[in-house]
Amino acid sequence: MEKYIKENGFGDLNNKIENPFMICKEYVETKQLSTTFMVFLSRYGFYRNCSFIILLFGVVCFLTSSFSCISFLGLIVSYLSSGLLKKRADEFYSYQATTVYSAFLIDNLNWPSKKSSENK
Repeated sequence: MEKYIKENGFGDLNNKIENPFMICKEYVETKQLSTTFMVFLSRYGFYRNCSFIILLFGVVCFLTSSFSCISFLGLIVSYLSSGLLKKRADEFYSYQATTVYSAFLIDNLNWPSKKSSENK
């Protein structure tokens, strides 16, 4: 979708915009075409922040304890959990681009009208 939008979505600016995501996102937000991408953005932020909090919690617990085997195990578990949550955050972030591009294309494609197809 990104390639198609670069080549056909911007009129005189076709093939001149390297990364059309921000322009498409602003267009979709301004025209209030879709709020689905905001859900994905919120989930991305939630999982990213949880990832950071769990990692920080593991490090703090490890440093404030007496460096026991259990605190080391807790650090490892928090590190692995943090990685899993970060992976989930990246997954939601990738959904956001598809949603924005889809809403942009739906609004900008020249769909054939029912009347013009009946007249042919």
